[in-house]
Amino acid sequence: MVSFLYSVIKWHFLYKRLSPLLLLFLSLLCFTWNGVVLAASDDKSVLIQFKNSLSDPSGLLSTWNLSNNSNHCSWSGVLCDSNSRVVTLNISGGGKEGNLSEAQNGFQFSCSDYAQFPIYGFGVRRNCKGNKGKLSGKLLSAIADLTELRILSLPFNGLHGEISKEIWGMKNLEVLDLEGNLLNGSLPLSFSGLKKLRVLNLGFNRIAGEISASFSDFVSLEVLNLAGNQVNGTVPAFVGRLRGVYLSFNKLGGSVSGEIGENCENLQHLDLSGNYLVGGIPQSLGKCFQLRSLLLNANMLEEVIPAELGMLQNLEVLDVSRNSLSGPIPVEVGNCSKLTVLVLSNLFDTFENVGSTRGDSPVEQSSSMNDDFNFFQGGFPEEVASLPNLRILWAPRATLEGKLPSNWGTCNNLEMLNLGRNFFTGEIPGALGHCNKLHFLDLSSNQLTGELAEELPVPCTTLFDVSGNSLSGSIPTFRSRACPPVPSLRGNLFESYDPPTAYLSFLTNKAQVGTPLPLLGGDNVLAIFHNFGVNNFTGTLPSTAIAPERLGTQTAYAFFAGENKLSGPFPGHLFEQCDRLSTIMVNVSNNRMPGQVPADIGTMCNSLKFLDASGNQIVGPLPRGVGELMSLVALNLNWNLMHGQIPTSLGQIKSLNSVLGNPHLHPCEAFSLTVPSSDMQEAGDPQNYAAAPVESPVSSGSRGFNSIEIASITSASAIVSVLLALIVLFFYTRRWNPQHKIGSTRKEVTIFTDIGVPLTFENVVQATGNFTAGNCIGNGGFGATYKAEISPGVLVAIKRLAFGRFQVIQQSQSHGIQQFEQFHAEIKTLGRLRHPNLVTLIVAWACMLLRQGRAKEFFTAGLWDAGPHDDLVEVLHLAVVCTVDTLSTRPTMKQVVRRLKQLQPPSC
Repeated sequence: MVSFLYSVIKWHFLYKRLSPLLLLFLSLLCFTWNGVVLAASDDKSVLIQFKNSLSDPSGLLSTWNLSNNSNHCSWSGVLCDSNSRVVTLNISGGGKEGNLSEAQNGFQFSCSDYAQFPIYGFGVRRNCKGNKGKLSGKLLSAIADLTELRILSLPFNGLHGEISKEIWGMKNLEVLDLEGNLLNGSLPLSFSGLKKLRVLNLGFNRIAGEISASFSDFVSLEVLNLAGNQVNGTVPAFVGRLRGVYLSFNKLGGSVSGEIGENCENLQHLDLSGNYLVGGIPQSLGKCFQLRSLLLNANMLEEVIPAELGMLQNLEVLDVSRNSLSGPIPVEVGNCSKLTVLVLSNLFDTFENVGSTRGDSPVEQSSSMNDDFNFFQGGFPEEVASLPNLRILWAPRATLEGKLPSNWGTCNNLEMLNLGRNFFTGEIPGALGHCNKLHFLDLSSNQLTGELAEELPVPCTTLFDVSGNSLSGSIPTFRSRACPPVPSLRGNLFESYDPPTAYLSFLTNKAQVGTPLPLLGGDNVLAIFHNFGVNNFTGTLPSTAIAPERLGTQTAYAFFAGENKLSGPFPGHLFEQCDRLSTIMVNVSNNRMPGQVPADIGTMCNSLKFLDASGNQIVGPLPRGVGELMSLVALNLNWNLMHGQIPTSLGQIKSLNSVLGNPHLHPCEAFSLTVPSSDMQEAGDPQNYAAAPVESPVSSGSRGFNSIEIASITSASAIVSVLLALIVLFFYTRRWNPQHKIGSTRKEVTIFTDIGVPLTFENVVQATGNFTAGNCIGNGGFGATYKAEISPGVLVAIKRLAFGRFQVIQQSQSHGIQQFEQFHAEIKTLGRLRHPNLVTLIVAWACMLLRQGRAKEFFTAGLWDAGPHDDLVEVLHLAVVCTVDTLSTRPTMKQVVRRLKQLQPPSC
């Protein structure tokens, strides 16, 4: 009691002597402290509301003890400042709803789905270790009451609904990361807050709308990720000043503004892939000197690769595949000294799993293996081939020609080289033998000649394909060498994720399509495929071209050398390493090899799984040892000179593709020469991967054409006729303007019949008064119709297609399809009328049909049903690219003819 009175007296004594100013200061201090305490309490209350609004079956918030004495700053995912104010809320989920194939039933992108999108997120990709469970529910708007919050990171949960205006208005927020949720709604047109925002990551949600000009008010913004949504409109120019821009897998259209490159000194990653962008690649991007990755693939870009990109000294990845580019490969790209990945064309769709996640129709989701329409001119520059850090060079079916580069520099880092299906001539340079890390080499389907050099790194390759050329000489015994470890592509990509690793994984896995590799083994098997088929090789079969350290019970090998002129006795040295392989597949069909099937083949090559030696001159009986090959599932010995009885032990083979054409070989009870095994369709058929058809030349020459061949020949003729008609129509109706420059707008003019006077875009504009309203005589859903007096007494009706209205198709699936059908009907009606005064623009329509996967609508039903669909689509695209406005970017007639030669009817 005494001490209490003393304290009171002391405070009273001090109170009398304190100045009024000091009293005011103490009062404010006390008030502020109470305010901090109250604010911290309010933050805790908000967190409790947040937890109560969500479903948390996995217990991600199990540490959030709601008792009064619990310190909210110790809760998982919560970080506070010194005043106990919440500054970070970071809770990453790992769960998902549905499967990718069930997207229409609620698929949700999760961290584990990164593997299905390997080319996404350079610079922002995150580690997925330890992410389990998820939070589900609406994103609580009360989170905005955490007024000191700097970081709001809730990726890969099940949050749905719209982002509230309260959250868009937060004043201190610097990071808004809601990637991989189920959020919908539209992007705001204006913002009342977020002035301090540095990172906006809304990737893989269901957000629509345009990126408004208000986003440019975020002066601190560094990273913008809106990938995998339904964002439309155009790419805003302000993104050039950011550090990372990720807008892939959306519905953006229009051209890429050159203003992006006017203020881009900080830009490191620009990903605009998988959209509907048109026009050319801006030359101004060459000013973005910090740019490390530039992904423009899977758009509708035209014109050329700008030489200015050669100024990008820090560029590591350049992907311009799956567009409609043309012109030469700029030698200036050889100045990009840090370039590791260069993809100029790609027959594999990097977005095949994306269409369903962004609401595309099934027609839009269907993609072709041939959906790359880049038509480059000339050869491949040695300056680019000799880049010191290049790891992947990918340019199949890019219409490149000339000789292969002889100078590959030191090529110490080159791992994958694909120049298949081009028009290269000459020999394969021995300099490739210096590429010690090269494990993938595809030079197939060119016009290469000469002999293979022994120093080529074949023993260290997992895929070596030189099929479909005119190579000669013997298949050499390649020099063995020490091979680097085979890159592991099945592990966790997130531990050391980088762009080359992503492309290595994606391209290696996709390149197995159409090869026997998927049949060779499982995840722990090293599958190797060497293809020498369809050439002019002579001599005998060599020994297995595999480096000693690659041999082993975990190695499977496919060797193809069909349709050559091999004349050495079968099987030569081919089976010498069989006991050091887990599986071996062999196709040596359609050669000139004599010899016999070894009597001890059952013990010589017990790992033999597939054998196709049809169309040779193999003699002798079929030994019983064949039936002892326990791994053998398919055998094809058609059209040889064998004799004797077929052993009954062959009945265990799942797919004996017959031994027809051996007139002195007698059937047994277990096997018929005319009735294939009932299991044939179930077993893997090596004939599907044969280098050539297995029918003998004598047999095929003695029969007439069957119905499939007749249909193929008829469709090919129709294709050529359609293309020639379109080209003739184009040259007849168009007058070129020599002053056209790259970057000009689309000005295609097409007429259905001759109107008797020259017709160009310029005189159409003049005759319509630059399409003034006074000359407008009608307005349809996809453009207005104008009257025009082209010359005295010559009146025509001009249908001007409003290309921008096509974007409606991409904004709403049901409504868009309806409008597309309306325009489709309108164009077809105009085309059937053949009215002498009717002029219409149809090229943009053809472009849209191609992009939407509706090319079928362009052709008559009979032609579409009879012809190979991929070939018809290819011809339609040829017609489109032959009518682009810029002369320098059109494919040459030589290129067109060459591409037509590639459109051959399938083998029957």
